[in-house]
Amino acid sequence: MLSSRARSLPASSTAALDAEIKARIADGADIINLTGGELDFPTPAQAADGARRAIADGLTRYTPVAGVRPLREAIARRLSEHWDCS
Repeated sequence: MLSSRARSLPASSTAALDAEIKARIADGADIINLTGGELDFPTPAQAADGARRAIADGLTRYTPVAGVRPLREAIARRLSEHWDCS
């Protein structure tokens, strides 16, 4: 049961759009739904393994705004190797 204050809040426009898109997809529309942030494929094993390692290592807080150094360096390497960026 929701309080009167909670009931008075406006409905989520994102949730409404998500429901509309899902209904259109069910009717056969070819739409890529980006509203809810839900993937339409299983989590890759490498990502799941990395998440488990991070949790086990206590990496469960927000990162600095600039990101963590190892990730920034890995992204820079990939850009440099594959797209000749520096």
